Amino acid sequence: HRWIHCATHAQVNPKHANTLYNYAVMLDTHLQRKDEAEATYRTCLVSEPKHAFALYNLAVLLEERLFGTAAKPVLQQPQQQNQRREEVCSLYKRAVEADPRDSSTLADYGRFLLVRMDDPVRGRQILQASLKMNPSCEIALYNLAVMLHRQQPEPDLAGAA
Repeated sequence: HRWIHCATHAQVNPKHANTLYNYAVMLDTHLQRKDEAEATYRTCLVSEPKHAFALYNLAVLLEERLFGTAAKPVLQQPQQQNQRREEVCSLYKRAVEADPRDSSTLADYGRFLLVRMDDPVRGRQILQASLKMNPSCEIALYNLAVMLHRQQPEPDLAGAA
């Protein structure tokens, strides 16, 4: 019933950013209607360009669509993939700017820079900044640990025998 009310309100008042955001979340996470969710997040951002949650969720949705999952990889042309990657990076950055106190969004931005943009210097700086805000931020802790692990030399198993 709540979803019907949200959908009806979004249709009646298409400029109410929070209603559009909630409707997009419903489309995205509950109904798995990703195309409609993307369009609704974008409509929300036209209404309120600094809506931190809409910026973040759109970044996550586009990142999932760009990179897929191990079970469902996404195939795109390299130029299109680069444009999408830049758009996702920009959305994460704008989400951080819209709510600079959100350590999880900051950590996800750092993770994206580290993993998807191949920018370990900026990624690490941002992940560390997230930890300064929230020392128990799991996203930052995990990604910094993975980064440090990858920097360790492989053990010489032949010499150990």
